[in-house]
Amino acid sequence: QNEIFKYFPDAVLNTDGKKFSQDELIEYIRNANGIIVGLDNIDEYVLSNCPNLKIISKYGVGLNNIDIEACKRRKIVIGWTGGVNKLSVAEMALGFMLMFARNLFIATNELKNGIWNKSAGFQLSGKSIGIIGIGHTGKELVRLLKPFNCKIFANDVIKQDDYYKENKIIEISKDEIFKCCDFVTINTPHNRETNNMVDIKVLKTMKKTAYI
Repeated sequence: QNEIFKYFPDAVLNTDGKKFSQDELIEYIRNANGIIVGLDNIDEYVLSNCPNLKIISKYGVGLNNIDIEACKRRKIVIGWTGGVNKLSVAEMALGFMLMFARNLFIATNELKNGIWNKSAGFQLSGKSIGIIGIGHTGKELVRLLKPFNCKIFANDVIKQDDYYKENKIIEISKDEIFKCCDFVTINTPHNRETNNMVDIKVLKTMKKTAYI
């Protein structure tokens, strides 16, 4: 707070963490030249009621709650820094893989109810991992997986041949990843191109033992 007020003494902060309705949000930011948002939905309706807005700074990395095209039409700049939470997200993805592989979640809950399930699952080591989206988080996950000697398959809209070769990654299509991998992790932005990437047809092509 002190840092913000140092540079922007007239700033208004939502220090109570209030979750605004759309109209409440408009009333809160209506006269602002710049805003910092987390998960608030900044769409055409909100923007049309905030004529003074010049810049939107995103707290976090996902931009799916901001209508980027509507901002472009109004010449509103969007500020964000990619990769600031890449390690946290990659660690969580690895944690889920270990949890599913070693049956930790189910066995822990059963033990709380007095059931000792001795099924320890299977090893993550040596399994086939499919990573869709080799950006900040995807690359961090590749690094974390190295000690497990997994076979890593990748797909990304950007060609990264040198990186794949350096890290012994096999580039294949998304369809092939879903069909052959034991674990699939999706690290892409949520937008029109990636919406509904996983549907019932995709799930039917996967191994019955696979995890997303």
